[in-house]
Amino acid sequence: MTTDASTPTAAPTSATTTAAPVETVEKAPSTEPTGAKSFQTGNKTGIASRTVSGDTFLFYYDEADEHALVKLADVSTPPLNESEVTPADYGYHEAANESETQAHKKAIVGYGYDAASAVENDLNRIGGAPTIVHTDRTTENGTPLVYVYFENDNGEKVMFNEYLLQQGMATLTNSDSPYADALQAAETTARENNVGLWAHDDANESNERSVY
Repeated sequence: MTTDASTPTAAPTSATTTAAPVETVEKAPSTEPTGAKSFQTGNKTGIASRTVSGDTFLFYYDEADEHALVKLADVSTPPLNESEVTPADYGYHEAANESETQAHKKAIVGYGYDAASAVENDLNRIGGAPTIVHTDRTTENGTPLVYVYFENDNGEKVMFNEYLLQQGMATLTNSDSPYADALQAAETTARENNVGLWAHDDANESNERSVY
């Protein structure tokens, strides 16, 4: 796997930023994965040009002057459609009725939209200098898995994958990640502080959770 030893995984800091408008192209690039493009290797700079979800987006590669689909490695953000949400996956108790189930789903989907907004705010800022670090892995349908670093308002390089976990907008999906310790610590911090997805009453009944 290709890693960027010079890029620190600094602890994310909360900052309010103003997003640059998402780039509009005359012909919208396809979001259908077709496998890694020839330029999707190593460490590259650019911006997130079109958001699909909180963990999947089109990235505009400066060098190649091309857009291509990527997914954040080792993390998953909530779906943006309530029909795709299973509340038990986020520690919710079994709902007493359909109304309660829908309330749980609505809350979870809200954090999915928060994550998507974070992509636009942090990975599409003029001067934010996002750097994408490719792994040698893809999703089952061929989308490259990546780590993304951006510069926050304090000038610190922050791993976006880790940032989403710390803000309670994502869950850890890979315990074998080369950054597993940092990513697990970020999620644990969010759970212990009842942040984001872990703000509900059931979230911290157990601090032990399986990681896939």
